[in-house]
This record gives sequence, C-alpha cells and structure tokens, in this order.
Amino acid sequence: MKNILFDFGGVFVDLDMDAVNMGIQSYLGTTFQALYQRNKSVFDGFETGHLSETEFVDAVTEMGLPKSKIKDIWNKMVLGIPKNRIEFLESLQGKYNLYLYSNTNVFHESELNRLMWAHHNMSLDAFRKLFDGSWFSHDIGWRKPGPEGFEYIIKATGIRPEETLFIDDSPTYLEGAKIMGMHTILHDVSNDIAHVFEEYVAKTWPLSPKITPS
Repeated sequence: MKNILFDFGGVFVDLDMDAVNMGIQSYLGTTFQALYQRNKSVFDGFETGHLSETEFVDAVTEMGLPKSKIKDIWNKMVLGIPKNRIEFLESLQGKYNLYLYSNTNVFHESELNRLMWAHHNMSLDAFRKLFDGSWFSHDIGWRKPGPEGFEYIIKATGIRPEETLFIDDSPTYLEGAKIMGMHTILHDVSNDIAHVFEEYVAKTWPLSPKITPS
C-alpha cells in the first residue's frame, strides 16, 4: 500500500457525542442525530462552507437552542488528540504517502487548535503538516460520503485509488472511497489507531511494499 488516507475524528481525534446529545437534550428534548435528520441542509451546509458561522448560528437558534450556547455545545464533541497518536503519525513519515480528509467545521477547527496548543504546545496547522496533504470539508466544499471529495483529492495528488487505503470509523463514509476504487477499512474507535494500523494494512494488501516518497 502506497497511500494512506485517514479520517480525523474518531481516528486521531477523540470525540464525545454523548456530551453534545446531553446539551441538545437539555434544551430541545431530542438528540443530535434526530435534529440532524430534520435539518440536514443546515448542518451539511456548515460542514461544506456553504453556510457562514453567523448563518449557522442563526439557523440553529431558530431550532430552539440559545444562541449563546451553540458553540459551546458543538465544541463539547471535540476532546483532542492523544500524544501517542501524534508520535504514531511521526513514525509513519517516509513509509507511506499520508493524507487526511475530514468532515468538519470552523467551530471544531478552532477548538482543536486551542486544544493542540494547550496539551501539546503545537498548532493544528503543524499537525496537518505531518501529512502530505490534508483537506477539511468546509474548505473544499465537499463532505463524505459523497465521492466528489475523494475525486477532488485524487486529482489534487495524482494518487492511484487502487494503491490507496482509506480508514474511517463510519461505514457510511467509506462508500465514497469505494466508488472511487480505494481500499477501505472500518476503524473501531475502541481501538487506538496507533495499535491497529499495521493490522489494517496487512488485511488490505498483505503483499504490498512500502515506499519512500520522493
């Protein structure tokens, strides 16, 4: 396997959906998933950069959440990146072409940058530079599971899909990668990616040689 395309949240970033659900439940008596299903265009629009921060906050306020609480509730989802996963990523340098593709928004990008500085004295940008390329959905205008984002990455990098492994913790999000011809692995969030990565690669392409990118 020559190219590894990683998901971000649930693979590198620890997430706490229960905290988000509790915040929404306390005001609306429902879960995030139920709220999302009724308002996909709002949440997907924010994650693809088609809605500004102000437009998103106004739309969610109309759903019944207090404007002053929205950012805090959303950011409770993001817990940060453990140090060992940063070290793991550093250990892969020169072994594979490394890429990152995340469905995310400006709230979470800003919060994760704050957490990176607080816990690792490192910016999110510095972490992203450990990859040969990284893409956030709100920057490129596409989000998983659609194949468009994967096609965008393939064209931007020139990678061959059949030499590429995409790792994500959502079975739905693997579908776009499969359509584009990539190998895929569903990551179990109860496992640390640093501990199971080599097993994933072996399962996908046991005989594939590692390369040193030029």
